Amino acid sequence: MYAIIKPAQKLLTSFVIIFTLLAIMHPVVLYARTADEITQEKTEKQKELDALNADLKKAEQTLKSNIYKKSSSLNEIDRIKAELAEIESQLEVNKLTQAQLEKEIGLKSLEKEETERLQDIQIATSYISWKTQDDTTLVLGGNDVLKNAIYYDYVTEVSKNSIKGLTSELETLTKSNEEYKVQIDKLATDNTELTARKASLEKQISQIDSNIASAKSSVGNIKQKISLISAEQQALQNLEKQATKGDGPAGTLDITSGQFYFSGQGCDREKCYKDEEWKMGQGHGVGMSQYGAKGYANAGWSAEQILKLYYTGVEVVDYPINTHIWIIYCPGEATTKTPPCPNSVKKRVGFDDYLGGLGEMPESWPLEARKAQLIGARTYAVNYTNNGSEDRPICLTQSCQVNYLKDGGNDNDFFHDGDLDVTLQTKNKVIKHNGNLITAVYSSDNNQGMGTANNDTVWSNVYGQGTVYAYLRSVNDNQHAEKTHWTNWQWRTNGYSMGQINDMVKHAASNPANTHSIRTVNTVGNISSLSFAKDPSGRVKFVTLQGDKGSINMAGWYFKAIWNTWISEKSPSGQYDYINSLTWNFQKKE
Repeated sequence: MYAIIKPAQKLLTSFVIIFTLLAIMHPVVLYARTADEITQEKTEKQKELDALNADLKKAEQTLKSNIYKKSSSLNEIDRIKAELAEIESQLEVNKLTQAQLEKEIGLKSLEKEETERLQDIQIATSYISWKTQDDTTLVLGGNDVLKNAIYYDYVTEVSKNSIKGLTSELETLTKSNEEYKVQIDKLATDNTELTARKASLEKQISQIDSNIASAKSSVGNIKQKISLISAEQQALQNLEKQATKGDGPAGTLDITSGQFYFSGQGCDREKCYKDEEWKMGQGHGVGMSQYGAKGYANAGWSAEQILKLYYTGVEVVDYPINTHIWIIYCPGEATTKTPPCPNSVKKRVGFDDYLGGLGEMPESWPLEARKAQLIGARTYAVNYTNNGSEDRPICLTQSCQVNYLKDGGNDNDFFHDGDLDVTLQTKNKVIKHNGNLITAVYSSDNNQGMGTANNDTVWSNVYGQGTVYAYLRSVNDNQHAEKTHWTNWQWRTNGYSMGQINDMVKHAASNPANTHSIRTVNTVGNISSLSFAKDPSGRVKFVTLQGDKGSINMAGWYFKAIWNTWISEKSPSGQYDYINSLTWNFQKKE
């Protein structure tokens, strides 16, 4: 009996030593669930991840759509709203991406848990296999139990390599989780910045909405207020245009000590009297100068260089132009009368044919100047018509772009072969600023001594406040721009007293339509002095009228309009001494 027990005790002792060694090398983990349960959860998580990936794909498509809408927005409020929509889409994409990464981490964790479980099963299987194979006695019969236990760790080289592979996979899964967490941290930072930008844009929109609400409460209807402002501006400009037709010389009388007078150069009125005849003026003075483009082309500049000179910070790029455009015109007066008119014609024509019919620049001018003109005109037309939309037809007069469509003619009458050739040379080329199409305005000779005007000087409200377009800034093109008979043409008014300047403003205020003049009389009282703010081109942005009651600002164009109307209707000096441009000085004869 003792002989039987003693070998059994020896076997038990050996087993305890080996099992203890294995426990030290691979601590036993007690799992609450089986490998099958882990696999089932993994399958469910994968389904959730697939659904999340589908949502992420949709969100990314929405983001792309909103980015495109922002790039094609034509006004500031639409651009702000489009940018807000883009940010909201980006936040949604980030949110889904973060959820995707977290799901990935969850899956990787399950894979890790599954792998660890597999590793422990492999160890257990190897141990059982080792314990049950026929040559177990080789281990137990040896003199060095520890040496044999280490030697037979995992029993075979196959088991050993298998577990090494599982351990390597665990390390890879752990590293993946760490990389995902880094991405999540970056998304959190991006979201913080986007949320701040979103709040800023929402504040802008809220302010705009607040301004609209305020305007509605004070006027009753914001559209009515806008129409009144537009009507006042248009009425003043039309009145000035109709009034300033006096014939003969102007501003030739002697100016006596103590009198005030205006002097300047250039002519931005429709016509000015020079050399005993009325001649067409220069134009509004904003954007590309056509005579300037001619001069720069003759100096060897390319069309793109010319455009980048006159439109600040832009780029010339390809754009998916619609094949057709809608035009509208008055029969028999297509280039001289702007619709609406009786029996106006609306017609769909090829976009290239439309551009080929432009009458903005003579065909004899340098090719690069004409190419610059065509690219600018294309950009303007795409913007104006929303890329050829039927509900946004373009007219054929200088109110849009002069175009020689012959009433009753066929398609061959519509374009000049030379202009069409240049159109095709510049096909699909447009001008963009910060990714958006620009309003590519241009006019004849935009230089009145120091270059082109800021857009918010020429186009502003009655106080001289206008929306600043970063690409329509004053540009001094004196270096190569071709001079016209107006560029450096000098003019002046006759001499006047400050009392007569008061009379001029009161005369304007006698017209109920001139609400700002009425406001000026009531706010300022008797005018005692004038001061001026100018843009870099020397054009007057606004006039500050100071009186015994207070002061008020008046846009330069507004002041010029009421002065010229007063001169035409009252002719206080006996001459038609108009203010002929926004480039003027106000002086007192000592």
